[in-house]
Amino acid sequence: MGAVMAARRERFEAATAPVVADATMDEIGQRMSDGESLKTICAAMDIPYSKMRTWIAESDAREETYQNFKAAFVEHGVDLATKAVKDATPETVAVARLHSDHFLKLAKAYVPKEYGDKTDVNVNVQQWVLRLPEQAESTEQWRASVARVINSKHAAVPQIAQTPALTSGVSVPETVSADVAPV
Repeated sequence: MGAVMAARRERFEAATAPVVADATMDEIGQRMSDGESLKTICAAMDIPYSKMRTWIAESDAREETYQNFKAAFVEHGVDLATKAVKDATPETVAVARLHSDHFLKLAKAYVPKEYGDKTDVNVNVQQWVLRLPEQAESTEQWRASVARVINSKHAAVPQIAQTPALTSGVSVPETVSADVAPV
């Protein structure tokens, strides 16, 4: 058993030597694009998968390349599944569904940004605080400053405009005062 493992290690070292490392990655990429997994490729090359995977992970450039290969592998699988679904007959629909489900699960695992569940939510919210101006000596002055904010292009709280107590009988200038500050 030791001789077999030694021979596999030698093949691995030969395939990952700096002189041929680019060619090895190119071959892996081509074969993955054709639908072979890295495990299958390693088995065909009689190279330990774990050693190959560790070698790829040791370099950021190789890891990024491998991630691109996985995306190509998934594209190939999704194409096969799509063809199987399109060509399905009543007799083969169960197999087509199995292919489709299988490759979509692989796609979710291998390329989650494209095929995974969308859980990222980007929200850009600004909160505005209405402050009582220091020069406001009355409720009317405060209402006028609120009305200016409501009618400005930067107002983030349009529902206040529907409150008659705040805006009734107030003439609203076109400019925005410094009564509003983002938090």
